[in-house]
Amino acid sequence: MGGRVTWLAAVSNQNFKAAVPFYGGFIFDRWGNTDKSPFERSIELNCPMMFHFGEIDPNPSLSDMAIFDQELTRLKKPHQFFKYPDADHRFMDYTFDNYQATAANLSWSRTIDFF
Repeated sequence: MGGRVTWLAAVSNQNFKAAVPFYGGFIFDRWGNTDKSPFERSIELNCPMMFHFGEIDPNPSLSDMAIFDQELTRLKKPHQFFKYPDADHRFMDYTFDNYQATAANLSWSRTIDFF
């Protein structure tokens, strides 16, 4: 949910200067009583975004990532995508079986540099 929430915050709050969604699952889904998914609100993005994804994460999948990239490029929204080999969803969570130290350390370093 964190990547989705980050995406929603970045398209909802014009005061954001940058945003870094990790994983970003369920971006295409409408939840609750909203009329648009986070993806459908991409036009509203007003800050650069850096994305971190695991290559073996099914949500978002590699094909989902390609769709995100294509849409943000079409809209001329500044963004960067990083994918991590052998990393699954929640690869930064050291309390979870999917923890991937290499991906976690590199993605965190990139995030700090981005801000």
